[in-house]
Amino acid sequence: SIVAFELFYILTMKYRRSSRILLVENVETALFQSNPFKEGSCSSFELSLFKEHTTNHNFLTIRTGKSALSEVFHLVMGEAGMTELVELGEKVLTPSAILGHAGLMQQFIAEMLRQVEEFHCYSDGCNWALVNNIWYKTISAAGSEATGGISYKFRTYLQGIGDIHPIPMSEKLTNKFFDAERGIYHNYDQKVIPSVVLDYNLQPSMKTYFEEKAKELIDIAGW
Repeated sequence: SIVAFELFYILTMKYRRSSRILLVENVETALFQSNPFKEGSCSSFELSLFKEHTTNHNFLTIRTGKSALSEVFHLVMGEAGMTELVELGEKVLTPSAILGHAGLMQQFIAEMLRQVEEFHCYSDGCNWALVNNIWYKTISAAGSEATGGISYKFRTYLQGIGDIHPIPMSEKLTNKFFDAERGIYHNYDQKVIPSVVLDYNLQPSMKTYFEEKAKELIDIAGW
């Protein structure tokens, strides 16, 4: 939600600009499999955004739909803007997690909050529309000028490739990634294990598995 990003902005100001931060909107439904700040996960001068599975959200469905999410995307990006992204085959970015350089993150969220007022966008889904508008209409067009220098960069990762993996709505696709025997969620190549899986509770098989594991650990701890 927009309120969450207002809090995130305040949070980023408590860190040194050179710090690395992971912001997760729904941390209670995020599965942490390893340290997201491990070596190689994200450059000290990088801010990473992550793309959704097309089975969850895609620009064609958003552009032609009548949902509340479609309404806010039309408000912020316009019909022409979304049509262009559909024609280019671009993917929808999730606002559920942002990883990287604290200074760039503060810059990104400040622009997001500025656009909240510009478009008078305060309803559910505005965080989705604004994150995508900033990336596709501002950052992608500006290149290194968006960050103030070539040493810093914004990056996006396709679903199933980056270190943060938004879970697909399709249970069949989820089961392709999830190794229930080992309790591990893989990326597309079945080798890389993402540090964080978002919204794992959306899939019954994963939700049941990890609830049972949590109960086992609680019982062992005697809580």
